[in-house]
Amino acid sequence: MAVWPWQDGAEPTAEPTQEEPDMQAWIDFFTTDYGVLSGVSIAAMLAGLGYFVWYVLKHVKEDTERHDRLLREAGKL
Repeated sequence: MAVWPWQDGAEPTAEPTQEEPDMQAWIDFFTTDYGVLSGVSIAAMLAGLGYFVWYVLKHVKEDTERHDRLLREAGKL
């Protein structure tokens, strides 16, 4: 019983002999359940990151405007 292909007398080849397309990873990504769920997870993380950046920038802007308004009212600006 041969464990490795070349133990049957055949020499190992440098090039793969598979007949699958070169872009099998992309095909799996778009056609399998785990590929689609990975895409959904990546999209959800990017959406969450976008929301986080928008939220922080919004509050930084509001706090800066409030701070400037308070300084103007106090006569220090």
